[in-house]
Amino acid sequence: MILACSESTGRIHPQINVFGARTGRYSVSNPPLQQLPSGTDMIRKAFIADEGCTIVSVDYSGQELRLCAALSGDANLIADFTAGINPMKRLTAQVFGADYSPDEYKRTKICVYAMLYGGGVRTIANQTGLPEKQVAQIRGAWYDLYPGAKLHSDELMSESNINGFIRGIRGRLLVLDPGHGYAASNAEFQNGGRELISQAIREIPEEWKETIRLQVHDELVFVVPLDKLEAFKEMIVGVMETEINGIHFPVEIEVCGQSWAGHYS
Repeated sequence: MILACSESTGRIHPQINVFGARTGRYSVSNPPLQQLPSGTDMIRKAFIADEGCTIVSVDYSGQELRLCAALSGDANLIADFTAGINPMKRLTAQVFGADYSPDEYKRTKICVYAMLYGGGVRTIANQTGLPEKQVAQIRGAWYDLYPGAKLHSDELMSESNINGFIRGIRGRLLVLDPGHGYAASNAEFQNGGRELISQAIREIPEEWKETIRLQVHDELVFVVPLDKLEAFKEMIVGVMETEINGIHFPVEIEVCGQSWAGHYS
């Protein structure tokens, strides 16, 4: 791939597609930065900060689970977040026992996130290579602990099948193909992430706008002068942290150093 470099800035400027999907989720092309492999930092090393600056990555902590609590209203999930309990750790212990391994925790996360985005047992097993029996066990334990999540998912599917659309978290109309009600959860979560990140971008003060470099999925990447780093952290927490239906959405800030790869090393 040959990338066009701006003659005036000497930089590559990716195209941000504000309505890249029907859910409203942003996409990035030229280059397609959303498709960078998560297991390697090779390409991210090419993204470097200006002299005297550092790259800073900011995203929401536990966004999908918090969206699930806010949208479904599940009492147990809300209670966990209120009490500072990690629902994913609680679920992993339920399935594998209190002495679960890091790999078992990872498998649980993969299955739950895939379920939240509309994946069924067989689909998740095919995509991850996990045994169907184990995927079904994790799925069953999730819905036993958080029955409101399943009720909400079923209601979304029914609404989509009847109307051909659902409403997003801010009222956006999300059209789904006929007979694709199973994709309603995926649409709602993608849209929820989009609304969170777009609200954050809008509310960043004008004097900090020039520090924004990339928006990839639910991550914002900035280049921040080192002498303004603490002021930036204070600003971004105040701008991005929010509440939806009583659920707090905290942010995670990673100071990457000279290259974006520092976030993944």
